[in-house]
Amino acid sequence: MDLGNEVDPVEKRKAEECARKGDTFAKAIALYHEDVLGGNHPDRGPISKRLIMGGLRLAGEPWMNWSLVRITPRDIKLRLQAVRDGWEGQKPRPYAANRYFTALQGFFKWTVDPTVGLLAANPMAGAKQPFNGERPADRVYNSEELSIIWDSAAKLGSPYMEAYVRFVMMTGKRKRAAVQMR
Repeated sequence: MDLGNEVDPVEKRKAEECARKGDTFAKAIALYHEDVLGGNHPDRGPISKRLIMGGLRLAGEPWMNWSLVRITPRDIKLRLQAVRDGWEGQKPRPYAANRYFTALQGFFKWTVDPTVGLLAANPMAGAKQPFNGERPADRVYNSEELSIIWDSAAKLGSPYMEAYVRFVMMTGKRKRAAVQMR
């Protein structure tokens, strides 16, 4: 008996079970928010959580009322390509497409976790980022620019803002990371 062309009965049963649950993408991302992003995760601040959820909502906008099992690797690829290349009058957003890819990748990995069991197979398994031309920022302020910023910080009218601007300058922290520090 050749099992190479047959569907694994366990996987088939799991897929049917997931389909019967009727979980929509919208319900699933709400569960993901509660399960993974909720609570006090030391590695994720409130801004990071909002960015992940925002990315999931924007990336999955067309699928909000779809059953999770209906979303295919092709659907994901086409959506990310549309964000990358621009669609219906929207400007191309290649970096956003990569952020959405990362958010969707984490989400779909969670859906196939045995303790969650929303999907039998990860539709993003083996997927590649939609934009491979991403480069880190290479702009560095020169001494004159740093001096201007340092002096301007004192003119902001608030000792807290002055300290904040100078702290960010001296540490190289991103603005959001500096704000989230405790």
